[in-house]
Amino acid sequence: MCHSLAYREVNFSYIDNKYIYETPITVQFHKGNINVVSGFNGCGKSTLLNLALGVWDNFIGDIFIDDKNVKSLDNDNLRKLIIFGFQEPVIFNDTVLNNITIDRVLDKKHVEELADQILFLDDINKMPQKFDTIIDRNSLSQGQIQKVNICRILFSGKSIMIFDEPTSNLDFKSVDAYINLVRKIKDKYLIIIISHDKKIISEADYNFNIESMKKTD
Repeated sequence: MCHSLAYREVNFSYIDNKYIYETPITVQFHKGNINVVSGFNGCGKSTLLNLALGVWDNFIGDIFIDDKNVKSLDNDNLRKLIIFGFQEPVIFNDTVLNNITIDRVLDKKHVEELADQILFLDDINKMPQKFDTIIDRNSLSQGQIQKVNICRILFSGKSIMIFDEPTSNLDFKSVDAYINLVRKIKDKYLIIIISHDKKIISEADYNFNIESMKKTD
């Protein structure tokens, strides 16, 4: 299991030599914390974490998973270590169960436990075929889409779990349930939450406010 994700003097450019952060970023996230990356929309929160996935390689500086530079790891190895839950997750035209497990080795009891812990199990049990119900984006509420995504990330069991605005469409009780669940697993996985939700930020063990980097125009 990974214990840290570290950025050392990192900056990124969509266009040659036009870097998005005024100050290169040096920051380290540790397993055992609820790590939050906060800041206004468009300030580069998601971009920063996507760099660790190898989505782009046109950045300066270095990113380390423990003592391994991500530039030395191919994309397959990176994706074995990291799962990124995008703010607009993909929902496949498939069963609830397959949307969560993505055809990995099935442990339905574990899926049920995860769904229950984030207050999603009752919704699933009200569906026509429960976990075997075929879904798509149009058949779910925005909150239910978020919960499918949260379950998918947690079920993956990957060392580094990155959640991008996971509570943006959740009600207050579901937000509290999500926070309680993250508290329980933070010693087992390296958890990073991209959020501007004040409730999430208040629960952070470590909050990196990216606004201090002043994204350039």
